[in-house]
Amino acid sequence: MIFDDPSLSLTQCGTLRRVSSGEIADSGISVGLECLDRELFDFDRAAPRLFETGAKYARIQTGWNRCEQSRGVYSFEWLDHVVDTLLAGGVQPWFNVGFGNPLYMEGIRNPAAVGCVPFYFGEETLRAWENFVTALAEHYRGRIRHWEIWNEPDVLSQFWCYHGRAPYPELSDLERLERCAEDYVHFFRETGNVIRCEIPSARLAACAANPASEYIRACAEHGLAGLADIFCYHIYGNQENYTGRRVNFAKACLGTKLEYWQGESGFPTGKSALFTLPTEYNQAKFIARRAMIDLQCGAKRSSIFTVTDFKNYYPDGSDQHFGVIDRRTLKPKLSCRVLKAMAFLTENAIPAEDLLIRFNPTHSSILSPIRSFDLETVVFRKNGIPAAALWQPENVAISFQPITGEIQFLTGGKPPLAEPVLIDPLRGNVYRIFHAECPAWAMGGMVFPPLPVPDYPVIITDRRVLTGEEIAEVSSAAER
Repeated sequence: MIFDDPSLSLTQCGTLRRVSSGEIADSGISVGLECLDRELFDFDRAAPRLFETGAKYARIQTGWNRCEQSRGVYSFEWLDHVVDTLLAGGVQPWFNVGFGNPLYMEGIRNPAAVGCVPFYFGEETLRAWENFVTALAEHYRGRIRHWEIWNEPDVLSQFWCYHGRAPYPELSDLERLERCAEDYVHFFRETGNVIRCEIPSARLAACAANPASEYIRACAEHGLAGLADIFCYHIYGNQENYTGRRVNFAKACLGTKLEYWQGESGFPTGKSALFTLPTEYNQAKFIARRAMIDLQCGAKRSSIFTVTDFKNYYPDGSDQHFGVIDRRTLKPKLSCRVLKAMAFLTENAIPAEDLLIRFNPTHSSILSPIRSFDLETVVFRKNGIPAAALWQPENVAISFQPITGEIQFLTGGKPPLAEPVLIDPLRGNVYRIFHAECPAWAMGGMVFPPLPVPDYPVIITDRRVLTGEEIAEVSSAAER
């Protein structure tokens, strides 16, 4: 293991204990229960493992089609079972309200109804949609406070469509995008009014797959910010370090009064059309990076797609492998360990711009290229204690050798960190750091001897963040 090299100023002092969802007071970590409306996995088999992840929230797609299979008759038994089981396990569900219903959409068959928008199917369909949302809100008053309206409406022809194609085929691509944004704002307003009529305290979330596009600008121009309390972005891909710039674009358009959530993101461990080299290790790296970047963006939620793999998800009948739990064996993947660590680390965590961490590579010169040593860093306080995550922001699907260098941490404390430690969230190990100094040239900063930095986040903080409940002590080596 990279941190067990005896030449380093480190010694393992403990391992992170497995903290369940019920034991964590609060954190931003959420796990997706998407596609339960299409019955693509068995919730009861996955639930015990879900509670082991430490996640405090779960995103559920309510599925009009599954709840209303006869006109005017609403069946919420399946959804009640999911919601009540989650609440009993210390996980707060939040709803994504969306998708069509063939009962009111002539010529539509499942699964094509998923992305069909009631807005385009006439008054009868729109009234039926509003009746369903009314019944849903009335039924879950007191249990569900956060309501995300529709799923990825900016993904035209897939999740925002009419008869399986993008609306307004006669328009140019940009004109269609802007017209559909206007329609989404109208649809959001009407659906939100229905929810708030039943639950005045409901918090409404708008949604988009891409937070940086002309679609978002058009939504803002049509007043979305005045209707929503939350904006959810869904960002996939290998370059999570671009997230901040894209979220800042959304904030520039929609304003900073909204809360910002990362509502859906993930990485597979098997076949996927989106990613190459899908492995458990790469999935775990992705999730660790995702949680830290979302914290840096000020996102109140970081939701991982999904709790378990899906059976027969793709058109050829093969499974989907984005789950943090293996569907067939129910064994937790490596990413479950990472989620537990991130749930603990983000509990009571607040981004801290007045902290700074710097990295000086060991093997470089004044004429060395700097991109190879340009680490991604996220600084925050957990329970008021300074902490920093740092990693190489290379392509998450490729493994990179750690790079070694001196680390300077400006924490503003006296002493800056009384007992500095390094936390490895992938392996669950905690290491005490020796020989840290506060030299005059560091201008009050704490300087650590050369340490290796991998291509996933490791966290430097004080031993005080780990109480006896979060760490299992191990026999410590003699101080160096």
